[in-house]
Amino acid sequence: MGDGGVAEPGAQPTPAGGGGAAGPGTLASGAGTAALGPSDAGERIDVLRALAALPRRQREATVLRYYLGLNVAEVATALGIHEGTAKTTLFRARQALAAALGKRDMEEATERGEA
Repeated sequence: MGDGGVAEPGAQPTPAGGGGAAGPGTLASGAGTAALGPSDAGERIDVLRALAALPRRQREATVLRYYLGLNVAEVATALGIHEGTAKTTLFRARQALAAALGKRDMEEATERGEA
């Protein structure tokens, strides 16, 4: 990308230009929802909309961590940030997604033994 964004191996699902609105062919396009039931498809669309509303860095970190399966150190390397910054970014992204979707952050609750 060259503008401080994610490197382009495989050019994965972050929206072009990093803006909040997703265009055709991006993660929020709804592709792949046809095989899901109506409730599952609706949930997926809600998640994709919430993801698209995140600030660019939070969205990139979330996609790298939870969609592509990178660990925190790999996310930090891919984004060119410190590991602690990646952890904070992911935490804030999870909080924002949980608030947008009306759900508790289960990863944080599990780590604290609350779940």
